[in-house]
Amino acid sequence: MGGTIDVSDGIGTNQMSGKDTFHFSHPPPLKRAAIAQLCSTASKYYDLQNIAKCANIAKQQHGASMLFLPEYFGFVGIETLN
Repeated sequence: MGGTIDVSDGIGTNQMSGKDTFHFSHPPPLKRAAIAQLCSTASKYYDLQNIAKCANIAKQQHGASMLFLPEYFGFVGIETLN
């Protein structure tokens, strides 16, 4: 087994040789995620403003590229609306 095999992974070039070594030309970039806990209200507009604030804080202060929200963040419940 001689020679080098180059495999492009979209990040850089990986090289495999007959010695079964694997070399990254540079490490893949790290991604940071944030999780927000919200208390929904009867106002969708107010809720979306709060989500925008959370997203801004997550990105600007913590470097997050993703924000995860609770499953039913936009639902208050039937009883609350009455």
